[in-house]
Amino acid sequence: IDAIKYQLIEGWHIFISTLGINMYKQNSIFVLGIFSDNTIVGYFSVAKRLMDIVNSLNVVVSQSIYPYTMKNILNKFIYGFLKKVGIIIALYTSIIGLILMIFSDFVTRLLAGDVYYQISLSIKLLAFVPLFIGINVPAVHILLGRKKDALFTKAVIIGGLLDLLLNFLLVPFFSYIGSCVSVIITEIFVTSILYWYAFKVGYNE
Repeated sequence: IDAIKYQLIEGWHIFISTLGINMYKQNSIFVLGIFSDNTIVGYFSVAKRLMDIVNSLNVVVSQSIYPYTMKNILNKFIYGFLKKVGIIIALYTSIIGLILMIFSDFVTRLLAGDVYYQISLSIKLLAFVPLFIGINVPAVHILLGRKKDALFTKAVIIGGLLDLLLNFLLVPFFSYIGSCVSVIITEIFVTSILYWYAFKVGYNE
């Protein structure tokens, strides 16, 4: 019982932050569904799911190095290691983003069977979202390694509220384009605040 209590307490912030991430990732589709028809929601969802697939590469990288980071979190060399990881993530997500932008019509045809302007444009707008998400991996590892889970949770919750606000402000006027803009701004904001917190706990050492 004591072990279960310990794990619940230790993992509480991660549980809440994971729940928050999953919720705000659905904000755009939810709000878009209120102000648009199912067809528009479907167009946006195709592009959004594609970005989630690309971002799954970042998840694999993050989970692969997580044990190593936690084991060496008190050693200063880990900061250099994480910076290199961040650069690698930035490189491959940038390359993928460029490919998606250039070949968005081709990708749309593969995914939807035809070239739909709304899907193609959404892919172009969201092409670099995996970059914005991926480069926060070093910051997240530093915060979790330094037992600053609460700061990670705080960043996610603030990001979720911002995303919801932006969607309600933009979607009624710009439809799925507003959804794309909301996603972009939110992910950039969350990554920025995560790095701000990370530098406060010593990422620049």
